[in-house]
Amino acid sequence: MAIEIIPASPEHTPQIVECSWNAFKNGKLQQKIFNIARDDVEGYKKLQEFRVPKLRMKFDVPGCHAIIAVDKDVENGEKVLGYAVWYEEDIFKNESGDSGKGKVKGEDERKEEEKTRLQVPECINAELLERIEAMGIETRKEYLSHLSGKIWYLAMLGVEPAFSGRGIASKLVRYGTDKTEKAALPAYLESTDAGFSIYMRQGFEELGKKDVLGDGSYWLTIMLKMPNEQPKLDER
Repeated sequence: MAIEIIPASPEHTPQIVECSWNAFKNGKLQQKIFNIARDDVEGYKKLQEFRVPKLRMKFDVPGCHAIIAVDKDVENGEKVLGYAVWYEEDIFKNESGDSGKGKVKGEDERKEEEKTRLQVPECINAELLERIEAMGIETRKEYLSHLSGKIWYLAMLGVEPAFSGRGIASKLVRYGTDKTEKAALPAYLESTDAGFSIYMRQGFEELGKKDVLGDGSYWLTIMLKMPNEQPKLDER
């Protein structure tokens, strides 16, 4: 197997969405957001029809760096084994006090209008999804208010379960941290329990925790890596 990290293109989005589903389908948060049974073929099809174009819109955001880990030895093309979506963005506050992701400068209004036309399927808990996205914005505002300039934000990362433990996640993280080190910029993310040790080995430090569902059953760890903080040698 020859694993290579390459830029993701719109043609890769169906495979990325499939990889994301496989990586998190047994997780508590995904089960709360996506209310479909594992054998619900029609429900999964509708979910894909919503998530693929939505992901493509995320790729259109200025400063987006979407990357994938692929097996170059696969016949008839590339197989996506993992993915990451990094955003290089300005840390700023507008008049209302908002900051960070969700208020991207210069984002095309036409794309925003296009987003509103996507019909959320019934299998998605739209209210919960909107609440989580709003929480993410407020969390970045809370933890990044002491910084200025630009930052790299890891918005998404997942690896096919069958290929975990082969260093794929570390390679996807390192893509962004290599960029931040060269540019002397901080890197920020919100980690699940499963990813925490990977990020610690890459030099991230814990800033705090967020109770995502409000009932103590699912927490994210807020993490930040400032430039020149070297990763540990024991990587996976």
